[in-house]
Amino acid sequence: MDVLSFSFDDLRQRIYDSRTRKYFDEVYKCYANRCYRSSMVMLWSVIVCDLLFKLQELKEIYSDDAAQKILIEIETSRSVNPYSSQWEKELIDLVFTRTHLLDTASKHILDSVMQTRHLSAHPVINEDNKLFEPSADMAKSNIRNCVDFLFAKPPFLSQKILDTLLDDLEKIKDIFPTNDKLTVYLNSKYFNALNGVVVAKIFRGLWKMVFKLDNEQTEKNRDINYRTLSILYEKAKEIIEKSIKDESNFYSDIKNDKNIIERLILFLSLKKTIYLALTDSTKEIIQQACESRLTNFSVAFFLLDTVSVEIHLSNLIQKINEKSSYGDQGFFIGIKQLELIESICTEQNRVNLYRRLGIICYINSADFDRADMYFTRFISPNLDNYTNEEFNILLEGSNSNNQVYDRRRSRYDDLSILNKVREKYPSISLTKFTNLPIEKMTKLIDDKS
Repeated sequence: MDVLSFSFDDLRQRIYDSRTRKYFDEVYKCYANRCYRSSMVMLWSVIVCDLLFKLQELKEIYSDDAAQKILIEIETSRSVNPYSSQWEKELIDLVFTRTHLLDTASKHILDSVMQTRHLSAHPVINEDNKLFEPSADMAKSNIRNCVDFLFAKPPFLSQKILDTLLDDLEKIKDIFPTNDKLTVYLNSKYFNALNGVVVAKIFRGLWKMVFKLDNEQTEKNRDINYRTLSILYEKAKEIIEKSIKDESNFYSDIKNDKNIIERLILFLSLKKTIYLALTDSTKEIIQQACESRLTNFSVAFFLLDTVSVEIHLSNLIQKINEKSSYGDQGFFIGIKQLELIESICTEQNRVNLYRRLGIICYINSADFDRADMYFTRFISPNLDNYTNEEFNILLEGSNSNNQVYDRRRSRYDDLSILNKVREKYPSISLTKFTNLPIEKMTKLIDDKS
């Protein structure tokens, strides 16, 4: 690719402030005309301007005290020595130490650009009596880095970001019913511009809202805050896991409420690293919640010494078979937990495990109504996908539970099963299933033929 045409339009469109975008055009014109020294001098000017623009917006719109104090100090410095550029370096240092706009990496990048600018702006002559000139690659790298680490960032990614995000989430919570579109929105507006320090700060705040506080406001927004917390974790796992390990006591101090604990277990699911980082007392609360409620146990993959979807679902199926009254007195798996299990099985190419779980839930139904519901939820959507073995488990289980075979709808549901068995696996003998109306079903099938 020609170094003179490196997706300039893409870079330009990502710049937050329109004034910065206008000045950035001059940087690129210098670069495109191979005036690399001039491009670095102008780039430094744009950096300084962009920081001032961001501080002004933080002061005027968000009443940010840190931004206001920095602006006052910089103005004082400029007034005391109007012919010195020392205030430019002070600006970078103050923004780095007092806000979250710059992290260590971005501070290093700006310091490097400042050094290149000084070499480019002053008559620095080498032993061959030639002025210093940055290479095209150096100039290109500096331009890109400045967009990525500064120009593309909105100014609210400072002290007020958590409050800004929480207010925004409350407003848009009903607009994005699925996580796919919510992820696109959050990444575009917030997360793509975050540095590690801000990521940890936001996640910490969301954790507090979801798992610690319990009032009318937090309850009203708990679901959207939880979804956002989960999306942020998936984007920055390493940073967040380190943060949790470093602040184990904070993250372990959760509200001992059954619904909040249930949501925490749903979040932990496969995240054994986070579970292990919690204090022993919090682990004990989680373990007790998993022992007392099947819906919690159903997604507690992290309880295994080595996380295994197959082993965990095998244990879950055994637990359901042993009690054999699925759906009775809270002995069931919640919808969100089922969705998570299905998603995990799909991602790991083990959908057969979820099909098997669905069969076990159905054939252990505690009453007629639940059998009707579980047939619709688990059995009907999978009739085309069942294997020979799965059909045998389904038929044997249905034949053994009178809450399944004696219900009013069983005639029609069993007909759909038998039709599919005859179509896919005619070798399966149906005569042993004496509690299923085989003769009547066979006659109906023959009459339809």
